[in-house]
Amino acid sequence: ESRSLRTAPSLVRCRRGCRTDREGAAGTAAGASGGGGRKYAAMRAGLRARAEQIVLEITERGVPDRLGVEAINTMARHGVRIALDDTRLTGANLALLSRCSFNIIKLDRQITAQLIEHESAPEWLAGLKSLLSNSSLTVVAEGVESEYQARVLSSVGVKMAEGYLFSTPLPARAFMQFHDESSAVRQRGRGTH
Repeated sequence: ESRSLRTAPSLVRCRRGCRTDREGAAGTAAGASGGGGRKYAAMRAGLRARAEQIVLEITERGVPDRLGVEAINTMARHGVRIALDDTRLTGANLALLSRCSFNIIKLDRQITAQLIEHESAPEWLAGLKSLLSNSSLTVVAEGVESEYQARVLSSVGVKMAEGYLFSTPLPARAFMQFHDESSAVRQRGRGTH
């Protein structure tokens, strides 16, 4: 996962924009057995050295039936990391979470936008805290635009977020350059070179 230099207590921010093209994504699904799809997608995007970091993102709309659920679970058994994107914590999304082997859920930006300073906490926040304390899921909050949103999400156990608070979307190569530079800065800060 990607991390930025801006680190608030226990919340690591990831940056948007490091995605493969349509052909790479299609290759991931088609060659999912044994992780070959990840390697194909990484090769197509020029990210071969980072193939193990590639995650297949699926939206709720992309997995409506039994065959889709079976395909997701088969890919997961073969080591493909899978994320449910645009999660809204509604009945349909929660049902999908219970039937599929997701590693990551990405909270929809519309959910994050409900976190408004000086307003009562949305009902879903307690459920998210419970989900995180009772599962091994990684949650990424999309659309984080304020320090307040970042603090609230961190307080319920969300460890990663993305949004304009941290960065505008970046192409894969620009992200890799940022990552390499920020890693070097962190190492210098620890006194190692």
